[in-house]
Amino acid sequence: MLMTIEQIKAARALLKWTQADLATHAGLSDDQIRSFEAERTRSLDVLEAIYKTLLKHGLSVVEGGVIKKETYSYTLNNFLEVLDDICQTLPEGGEALYHCCDDRRSPPEILKKLDEMEREGYTERNTISEDNSFITGKKENYRKIPVDYFGKHQNVVVIYDNKVSLPVDGKSLVIVNKDLSKMFKEQFEYWWSVGTVI
Repeated sequence: MLMTIEQIKAARALLKWTQADLATHAGLSDDQIRSFEAERTRSLDVLEAIYKTLLKHGLSVVEGGVIKKETYSYTLNNFLEVLDDICQTLPEGGEALYHCCDDRRSPPEILKKLDEMEREGYTERNTISEDNSFITGKKENYRKIPVDYFGKHQNVVVIYDNKVSLPVDGKSLVIVNKDLSKMFKEQFEYWWSVGTVI
């Protein structure tokens, strides 16, 4: 995890980020980034937050610099983190597709976050099991799909921008790949088009 100041600055340039952008994405203050880049501090906690943030955005630290990968992945601990990632990925608002979702399993903090996102301009579409009549959002944002396809233990797959979030071992594996995202969007659109309108 050793990174030079020059690599951090190069990473910001690749991402077209200011120091304030890096601070926001890393959960740090502007002053922490400024102080770190000016070499007034060498906090390992700040370096770790910067490093993890850059990895999450597809950058790899290599000898003499940084590179941006076209395909990469990272793990999020829970669904609330997935929703936060949607907001970071689409800061101006945008659409998220929730395939095989079940609002009955959503704790209150998830429902609250989804409501906040809607007020901030995010849109969503959801496929749910045909035997499920519990929805928390607008009816027009849902389509019912066959129980047999939905599966008894299916967990929600989320598609947003060029990312797909898949449930793996109780966490969410986010894969960033334009072609994979396109494939999942096409599958979602198929089920949306044949699904039953509520």
